[in-house]
Amino acid sequence: MKSQLELGLAYYQNLGYEKSLEIYRKAMESAVELGDAYYLGECNFNIAEVYLEQSRFADAMNYYRLALAQYAKAGDKTGEFWSYTGMGIVQKQTGNFRDAILCYNDALAITCEAKMKAEEAICYNNLGNVYRRQGEFAKAMESYQKAITVFRDTKDAAAVSDCLNNIGNLYLDNGNPFRALDYFKQSLQIALDKGDEYRLIIRYKNLATAYSDMKDYDNAAQYLNDALKLAEKSGDKSFIASCNMLFGKLNADKNDFTIANAYYEKTVKLYHEIGAKSEEAEALVELAGSLLSAGKVGEAVMKAHEAEKLATFTGSLKSRLDADLCLAKCYDKSDSPRQAYEYLKQATELKDSIYSVEKNRTIEEIEAGFASTELRKENETLTLNSKLPATSHENQEPGAYSADNKPVA
Repeated sequence: MKSQLELGLAYYQNLGYEKSLEIYRKAMESAVELGDAYYLGECNFNIAEVYLEQSRFADAMNYYRLALAQYAKAGDKTGEFWSYTGMGIVQKQTGNFRDAILCYNDALAITCEAKMKAEEAICYNNLGNVYRRQGEFAKAMESYQKAITVFRDTKDAAAVSDCLNNIGNLYLDNGNPFRALDYFKQSLQIALDKGDEYRLIIRYKNLATAYSDMKDYDNAAQYLNDALKLAEKSGDKSFIASCNMLFGKLNADKNDFTIANAYYEKTVKLYHEIGAKSEEAEALVELAGSLLSAGKVGEAVMKAHEAEKLATFTGSLKSRLDADLCLAKCYDKSDSPRQAYEYLKQATELKDSIYSVEKNRTIEEIEAGFASTELRKENETLTLNSKLPATSHENQEPGAYSADNKPVA
């Protein structure tokens, strides 16, 4: 059974999800015959992981719950931690941010009780992702910095890469693509060094987004094509949808709204199929804006209202802001100044909440404080090393400080 799980993992890591599922199901049959709670937990968990990568969120949630129950029977705290973490990722992906936080807090409680420092860092990284999606940028940055400190101390390059990627996304959301680009490039290098195709999809797509925001469309298209090739190879609908949305943006920037609308509609459909409500709201806003630019005001209003409803449901302040701004433009175009004013007023209040001077100052201070601490540590290490005999450190591994980023969730 152990060899079956290892073989299934090999296919999983090479994006061979269907073959991986087949092998995990065979392993499950053996685990059922043995009645071994630990291996039943392992099989259920691994199947859940595959479903998560395929964006089959309901199936993933079900198998994570089954895994959690078996791990609890076996007294396996590590298994319980990873089950709660997987459930948190599912809830985040489907836009249920409050439930995601509850799952991560359950996982965090286990790490504190069992003194699992690396796993505690993973919790903070994933909590940062939820806070970012909610528009709580300062909370997100604090969580990421707590996580990356441990990842660097333990020299976990892949986790450092994930976390740096998340910080890049934070700056992207905060309207600073130049700062984001620096983090994404660091993240990309680690994924390239490891030949990690899963992480490369995310890295290429995020680099394309940053270049698009900077109006560097040649670089954006190049990275986006690389991302889409790997996304189609993986069969992951979420990745494919995010690539299609960016292709929509690139065409909208070129004023080719017919093609842009087609990409956006495909994106909305994919996100709806997998139940990714938060991402669906974002895609609906983009579609509404493109329809408005194409002169289809009535359709734009309808899509923007759908986006606002979904954003309100998920609690995503950023998506609500974008939807309200779009609705203000729509009603202005349709000669409805009173409605335009009301939505503009709502958008202004949301913008003040998300992008307040105090929040931006806090983000910068957190990053600056972290950089100062890292520099002090580095200087202390250099001072200590200078006092040691040369033979005591000449064979040390390179420091993890230069490692890149990729999100765990």
